[in-house]
Parts: sequence; structure tokens; C-alpha cells
Amino acid sequence: MVKDPIDAIAYDVYAGKVDFFSSGLYEAINNIDKSIDYLKSSSISPDNYQRLDVAKRTLDTLRNYVDMMGENIANNGPVKTNEEILEEIRGVTSLLEDIVRDFTVIEINDIKSENDSLRNTSIIITTISFVLFALITVFALFALSRISRSISEPIIELKTFAAKIADGDLKTRAEPAKVSELADLTSSLNTMAEKIQDLINQNIQEQKKLKKSEMRALQAQITPH
Repeated sequence: MVKDPIDAIAYDVYAGKVDFFSSGLYEAINNIDKSIDYLKSSSISPDNYQRLDVAKRTLDTLRNYVDMMGENIANNGPVKTNEEILEEIRGVTSLLEDIVRDFTVIEINDIKSENDSLRNTSIIITTISFVLFALITVFALFALSRISRSISEPIIELKTFAAKIADGDLKTRAEPAKVSELADLTSSLNTMAEKIQDLINQNIQEQKKLKKSEMRALQAQITPH
């Protein structure tokens, strides 16, 4: 609201409906000035910021015409002069309104572009986050599978090794386990297989010695001399 309030008050002053000094013309201009300052503080476009600087200078021109009207009234100047000043005021308020309207349109478009950029950035970030999450999930599943295999395969090998020992294949040996928790168990099974084999060999040797002793005793009974 730039043009209509100023034009209406200026016309009432020109027509003698209100007193110039109590009309509120300067208050209305000051309110517009404060609004322009607020718009400058929140503008996101450098070009639009300069446009508001033009609006401020235009507002100064408007004050000058209002000052001229006040002086003409105070000096009881010609009504014709006030009529000419009123037309100038209307021209300046039209220009000021056009500047503010252009500012508003450009600001809205800039904000829309900024929002579009933020939305696109948000989409890109969301997509990247989804891809990263998918990659992390795949990596976690792959790592879990590798860990599971690294544990299950040595256990299966130990199970197979134990089954061979149970079947009497004591010469077989288990490969050293890559999992530290199973390394001691593998070493113990290999040691157990070696000791069983040693015990069997020792038992065989003892059985052979026993048979030789029995043969000697039998021969001694047959041929005592």
C-alpha cells in the first residue's frame, strides 16, 4: 500500500478537508520508509537491493513535494500551485508503487528459484543418502557372509577331520584354522590324532613283543634242552 494512502491524504489537504500539519502525510511517508528498510534487510537479490535504493530516493523526492505543498499552504499560495504539486505527488507515488511492485515480483521469483534449488539439493542429498545406505547395507551383508563363512568353513573342516579320526584314518591332519578361536581346537585334534596313532603303534609293538615272548616260551617247553 504505497500510492492510494498518500494520494488520498494529499488530495484531502489540497481540497481543504484536513489541515496539512495534522493530515499524517509525513507519518504515512515514514511508514513506507520503514517498510522499505525492512524489505532491504530481508532481500536476497543484490539487484533488488539496488531497486529499493531507488525507491528510497524516490521517497525523498516525494517528501520534497510534500514540503512544497506545506510551504505553499503556509504562505497562502495559489491553489493552482497546489494542484500542480498534487499531480507531481501522484506521479511520484505511481513511480514508487511500480518500483515496489517490481521488487515484489522479482523477490517472489528469486525465492521460488531458491526454493527450487533447495528442493533439488534436498533430492540429491536424499538420493546420495539412500545410495550410501544401500552400499553400507550390501557391504555389511557381504562382511557378515564372509565372517560367517570364515567361522563355518573351519568348523565343517574340523567336523570332517573328526569323522575321519572316528573312521580310523589317523594319518589325516587338519589345516591350521584362520580363526584364532578355532586354532587351539585344531591343534588339539591334530595332537590327539598323533597320540592315538602313537598309542596304536606302541600297542602293536607290544603285541609283537608279547607274541615273540610266547613263541620263545612255547619253544622252550618243546625243546627244554
